[in-house]
Amino acid sequence: MIQFENVSKWYGSHKALDRIDMKLPQGKTSILLGPSGCGKSTTLRLINKLIIPEEGTIRIDGQDIREMNSEGLRRSMGYVIQSIALLPHMTVEENISLVPDLLKWTMQKKENRTLELLDMIGLEPGRYRNKFPFQLSGGEAQRIGVARALAADPPFLLMDEPFGAVDPLNRESLQNEFISIQRKLKKTVVFVTHDLEEAVRLGDHITVLKEGVIQQTGSPAEILGHPRNDFIKEFVGSDRILKLLNYYLAENFMTKEGWENNPPLSTPFLSGTDSLKTALSLMLETGLDRLPVENKESGSRGYLDRKTIEALGIQEEEKP
Repeated sequence: MIQFENVSKWYGSHKALDRIDMKLPQGKTSILLGPSGCGKSTTLRLINKLIIPEEGTIRIDGQDIREMNSEGLRRSMGYVIQSIALLPHMTVEENISLVPDLLKWTMQKKENRTLELLDMIGLEPGRYRNKFPFQLSGGEAQRIGVARALAADPPFLLMDEPFGAVDPLNRESLQNEFISIQRKLKKTVVFVTHDLEEAVRLGDHITVLKEGVIQQTGSPAEILGHPRNDFIKEFVGSDRILKLLNYYLAENFMTKEGWENNPPLSTPFLSGTDSLKTALSLMLETGLDRLPVENKESGSRGYLDRKTIEALGIQEEEKP
């Protein structure tokens, strides 16, 4: 667990963070959300001691990070940023192996880990391991950035606007990959974004900041369903129910009824990790009221009905 106790940070006369108190739970994805300049990236950099607070204490598993070796602390944390920062003169495999190199892993162990991670992020190892960064698309490079952060299997993963620079289609694909990876690994993730829909889609727990002050914390459903103040209400917007559909996954609302007797033919498939918002958009685009869903990891398959999505929307709208 990562815990902030009355933490404040100044830049000259500007107070970037003001008495932050929060707990980021173990094995979950905690989102730091808010507009530009609200203090979310500053909060992230405090966690691995890239900067030091003027006031307060940050604890990791109960230990004050001031008492921890900085190098050891950072090696326990994968770090993914928007600009990726892959080293251009190194191959994909060499980039992924940067931290294992520092840890003196054997060649065989590094190779095995690289192949495992490339497969995990959906890039065919034989095709990509010897490529250089200039040979990658933006989405592929971002996937390599995630693999590099996971290379030494750190318990913590810090992600600062990791998908902000990629196009919308690749961004949704990367979000799906992240959901699948996090389900397997259950890392303690701290994820910075200004995008509410991304926060709702990926987060177990959200902290909303404004001008260095926490405005509200809670689950995506709590943030969207029960805004605490006028700032949160405006930030969430009037289309909160549509945004909430990003939180729910297709596989959790599908029915297996009818699959065996009426298997799909050429109908577009939904992934189990596609959001209900994605499903509804595809239904509107194709004019279909039912789409097949397949979770390739578990092998579960079924159908998702438009009436199920609409009923959920009505239910959420009627909540006090």
